[in-house]
Amino acid sequence: MCSSCLFPNPILGGPTFALSTSGSTIAMQAKHNSFETIVEIYDREKEGYKKKRPSIHQPPDLFSGRELAAGSFLFHGFYLSLSTSGDVIAIGSLHGTYAVDSVTSASLTVQVYSWKKQSTTWEPLGGSLFFEDHLYSVTIDDFFSSKQKVEGLPLQSVVLAGDSETLTLAVASQFPFAGVQVYKWSVQREDWEKAGRILSGKNVGDAIFGYSLDLSVDGSILAVGSDSQSDNATITIFEWNGANYQQLWNPIPGGQASSVSLSPDGKSVAVGLPFNNGGTTNVYGLTSKCPGSSSLFRVSFTTDENGEENQWDVRSM
Repeated sequence: MCSSCLFPNPILGGPTFALSTSGSTIAMQAKHNSFETIVEIYDREKEGYKKKRPSIHQPPDLFSGRELAAGSFLFHGFYLSLSTSGDVIAIGSLHGTYAVDSVTSASLTVQVYSWKKQSTTWEPLGGSLFFEDHLYSVTIDDFFSSKQKVEGLPLQSVVLAGDSETLTLAVASQFPFAGVQVYKWSVQREDWEKAGRILSGKNVGDAIFGYSLDLSVDGSILAVGSDSQSDNATITIFEWNGANYQQLWNPIPGGQASSVSLSPDGKSVAVGLPFNNGGTTNVYGLTSKCPGSSSLFRVSFTTDENGEENQWDVRSM
């Protein structure tokens, strides 16, 4: 990897990165030419990470029929997420418009690719998923107690988990639905199928549900973060019950532009708070029973159907 590969964008930021659960593969968005970005894949060897596989270019029909005129952008690889082995990658691409230094509209296309060793090529895995409106918009009270409209793009809206026949994909968007939809790979149909209902959360005030996402390795646990200019942001954990994702115990405190990262088994979650005291990270662990000698700070208290104590506790800071 070299610094010249990076493609910083004053409007959208960048570049974006993804690391496989095994740590053997890194994906990064890079500049191809003045008009196109690509996705580069690096694999770990004894000497370090090396580029051994071909780049993934944006499909010719990406956002077909939409002109790339002045004041608009096409950003391939804005969101990246790798499978456990690094042989499957989900790529989220944006097409939209901007004015001065802010995005005014954005649509999202998600395409998953699978590495084929025999042909040494990246091939699409299933059809692409298109989301017309990916730009969130909320109204907040500013310092002078007047209403102010705030628009932006979620931090991480596309996340992939698993491998081979057990792939799970989660996507957050604003339209055609406002919330998070999970998809599971169907071996029979060779395409993505919706897994359960849309998760819309409980937006309180200016909180944006689905600002950041993560999945456990097996896709059974989903973490959904929210962004808020006030104290309304929370992290909500969901568990797959075979038909839907249902909330798993208490919400976890979040913050402005907070990010989430789950452990492979989904029993611990790290919450990044970039605007909290110069930037902090809280790690929470799921405990079934709080030991009497524990010095952990209890965030909240709930009980499950069996009456046993279950809650998310701060593990370290």
